[in-house]
Amino acid sequence: MKYILILATYFLINHFIPTTGYAQTDAIAPLSVGDPVPKLTVHNVINDMDSVITLGSNPDQIIILDFFDTYCGSCISAMPKLDSLQKAMGDRIKIYLVTYQSKETMVNFFKNSEYLKKHGVSLPCVVEDTLLRQYFPHKIISHTAWLHSGSVRAITHSGYVTGESLNTLLAGKPLSLPIKADDVEFDPSQRVFDVTAPSSFNNEHLSYSAITGFRSNIDYKKGTKYSEYEPQHNRYRSYFYNLSLFDACKVLLFKIRGKSDFMLTPDRIVMSVNDENRYRYNQQFGNYDLWHREYAICYERIDYTELDGQQQAQIMLADICNAFNVEARWEKRQVNCLVISKLSEPPKGEVDLSTKKGKGIRVQGADVLAFTLDYSGQYPPVIDESGYKEHMVIEDYANIDELNVQLADYGLVINGVIREIDVMVLNEL
Repeated sequence: MKYILILATYFLINHFIPTTGYAQTDAIAPLSVGDPVPKLTVHNVINDMDSVITLGSNPDQIIILDFFDTYCGSCISAMPKLDSLQKAMGDRIKIYLVTYQSKETMVNFFKNSEYLKKHGVSLPCVVEDTLLRQYFPHKIISHTAWLHSGSVRAITHSGYVTGESLNTLLAGKPLSLPIKADDVEFDPSQRVFDVTAPSSFNNEHLSYSAITGFRSNIDYKKGTKYSEYEPQHNRYRSYFYNLSLFDACKVLLFKIRGKSDFMLTPDRIVMSVNDENRYRYNQQFGNYDLWHREYAICYERIDYTELDGQQQAQIMLADICNAFNVEARWEKRQVNCLVISKLSEPPKGEVDLSTKKGKGIRVQGADVLAFTLDYSGQYPPVIDESGYKEHMVIEDYANIDELNVQLADYGLVINGVIREIDVMVLNEL
């Protein structure tokens, strides 16, 4: 998934010294596709033989600058693929990760990330960046700049960095990639679909909704809104932008439900559709951004009477289902689950949490533990039936049996049972 980059402070010391001769107080003009790239001496490079590099010193080499931070899960997920490309193509390309985060943070990130160690990721990383991001400003990451033959050849998401595209560029052929341009200001208070009701209509009973496919330069992280009042028009707007059809239905169903009291794990999802790729992203599809552009939808509705959020969500869901000829609902089904319950014999005395010295997590209550297990995506749905609300320290474990050894200290146990639980059903009609 892409993470919205919000910086509250900037570093006071600029560690990146341009060799083009201008003073660092001069305004830097952002670079676009086709613009020439000045030679830049960049300091604070880790995971590389040289801590200082000069971008553009080898015009025959492709330079990839992949802007990211450690909060961007999709950026991190893409690193093994980028690392494999770097190793496979050798000196013909050079991929640099670029982040505003501190050297200490990034050293610890590469040192402690089990995911990166598992995949052997060793990409060089520019840290504490304050200069490169001025040349390539962005709000959404990943943000990837392609440099070759002294100019900017593409600006994309990292998913477009493939062996095929790199070889195309090395062969001197033009790239045909969509330009990532998220510097456009998007005002969520302004309607995307502008349909003005004639004054002769009785607006008290007028409403309309519209659905489109993917729309660029819209911050879909703004979320789903219900009945936002527009005082200048005396009406109410409900909307979401660039969601998958599955995610749109999921968000609306949880709103109708009135609470989000569990995670929607795979065992809680039942889909009866011809092509699941149309509804939600699958990693087998490959490039997430390409999938998003092909299948994401935008929705906007105008009403002249106010409804509460749950009522509005029901109307929005009906609009979506009618438009795509599907039905989406909650349904009770028998499902194999893991249930946290109390042991028949409680432990003697209180647990001394100070004795828990291994690597682990601290959770308050068995319901939080259930959420943590669901979030891992490794187990069937987890249900807390113990009501246990005290703090627990859970150290590393390889399976439920090992976890149960620890839970016994708190008078708890996890068993596999069948329970009737809510599942999300999405069917084509």
